[in-house]
Amino acid sequence: FTKAQCDTLLAKTLPKYIAPLLKCLTVEVSNHQMMSLSSAAYNAGVRAVCKSPMVRNFNAGRPQAACESFRGWYVRANGKFLKGLANRREAERHLCLTKD
Repeated sequence: FTKAQCDTLLAKTLPKYIAPLLKCLTVEVSNHQMMSLSSAAYNAGVRAVCKSPMVRNFNAGRPQAACESFRGWYVRANGKFLKGLANRREAERHLCLTKD
């Protein structure tokens, strides 16, 4: 896939991730925070994100902790640390911390 094809596919599929995320969040989050959660859900699944420390921290009124929770979350596959996943989580963390 080209980057343009990936961007188009992501734009088409994001609504199916955002709607269920809104159901597991009990507080409002910023656009950047929602996009970071959507990115994680696109990668790891909505169920995993809804049970994640990110959502738990948002729902507990700790947005800073929620964003920091991206570090180290789901960075392993088959028990092995994957630098690519760690990089992705760091990018999601940075997006989460970005002001709208």
